Amino acid sequence: KINSLGYSLTVDGQGVPFKSDTIETRYELPLSYNQQDSSVGYTHVNLNPFSDLEFIQHRIRNSEVDGWGDITTPYGTFSVLRIKHEIIETDSVYQSFAGSGSWFALPARLIKEYEWWAKGEKDAILKIVANDINGIETVQSLEYKDIYRGLDAGINSMDSDYISVYPNPSNEVVFYK
Repeated sequence: KINSLGYSLTVDGQGVPFKSDTIETRYELPLSYNQQDSSVGYTHVNLNPFSDLEFIQHRIRNSEVDGWGDITTPYGTFSVLRIKHEIIETDSVYQSFAGSGSWFALPARLIKEYEWWAKGEKDAILKIVANDINGIETVQSLEYKDIYRGLDAGINSMDSDYISVYPNPSNEVVFYK
């Protein structure tokens, strides 16, 4: 299994971990085409005593191995399986003002993650994360395995208003602009 144990928040360049209250299974191994997995996750972050602020997130993850083929990055060419994750997040925030506080719900989010995995590699060769708003996917990050830096190469901050990855799904070549 590949599990998510929690999240991290970057503070002054250092990751601060937050353990999830549940261990979320991303997918089961070995992977095979058309394999489907689903799991749920729950995270509760209480920022007391620094702030009277709490955050609760519920996640539903549906994953499917929906493609295969070859992928080329600066690191090389690999035979890969593509895993598509659809993650529904519902968040609630508690804020206290002068001793009385209340919970309020944030709008639910649909996040789609696409990962291309190669046999024998410890990280995905390519990972694309997109927000899905009313059926329109907006790419939030694109990471790929590089020769020198591992999976930390990529585009994490979008400089342009528009980036597209196409075709999706693909049976030969994937482009991004």
